[in-house]
Amino acid sequence: MKALRTVRQGLAVAATGVAALAAAASAAQAGTLDYVHKRGVFEVCASPDAMPFSQLRSSGGPIGLHIDLGEALARELGVSAKFSFVNFRFEARQTSCDAFMSVGVLPNQEKGPIKQTVPVLQYDTLMVTKPDRKITRIDDLDGLKVATQQGTLAHVTLLKRPVDIRVSLLREDDMLNAIDRGDIDVGIVTNFGYYWYLKNNPSKTFNVQAASIVQSTTGYPMAIGLRKADDKILEAANAAIGRLQKSGELVTILKKYGLESAAATP
Repeated sequence: MKALRTVRQGLAVAATGVAALAAAASAAQAGTLDYVHKRGVFEVCASPDAMPFSQLRSSGGPIGLHIDLGEALARELGVSAKFSFVNFRFEARQTSCDAFMSVGVLPNQEKGPIKQTVPVLQYDTLMVTKPDRKITRIDDLDGLKVATQQGTLAHVTLLKRPVDIRVSLLREDDMLNAIDRGDIDVGIVTNFGYYWYLKNNPSKTFNVQAASIVQSTTGYPMAIGLRKADDKILEAANAAIGRLQKSGELVTILKKYGLESAAATP
């Protein structure tokens, strides 16, 4: 009996080892062009609640720029699109997703494990006020109620000023609504959040300018980040993006979310 138990334990260990090797082999292939074609799927990691980029709805299927762009890119690669919804990027390790649809292309950036395509979007940080208010110097913010995301470059700068900082308004549409009501004086928001808000509130008007008086770097290009990718899929993805830009489909997708002015220059 003891011998039989030992044999069974040995088989269980062997089976576990085989499964681990199979998983490792799959992970090694994941993201390469050959593996994507073999699987017939291009899988994208997306947020369940981050419009205008993505949203997982209880009915009607997911929506958002990352969903539409992911489907278009998958089609151009000759496969189907699949979406894994994660709240944080590190959770992608629990999925088999091949791409993040927006990653920053930063100056002097060291090469990492994620290969970046040509830029697709342009990220900018904006300072928004009511139309009758103009901010020309950082001193103009002193004594005002300013909403910004906690931990951002703008937040770090404003902590050194006599400014009433409001970081409880985490969503950018909440910031912009508060500006419109007069509850806060200034909001530091992204161009994506600002243009999406205007798409849904076309009658609203604001004074908007680059947030250069509170942070030196106000923007950078954003690309599609390919996980565990090889050069073949990077080349194929870049070619696909070029086709989407040339045909006008990329701009059509961006217009759907009010983001046509956020398109990166080809």
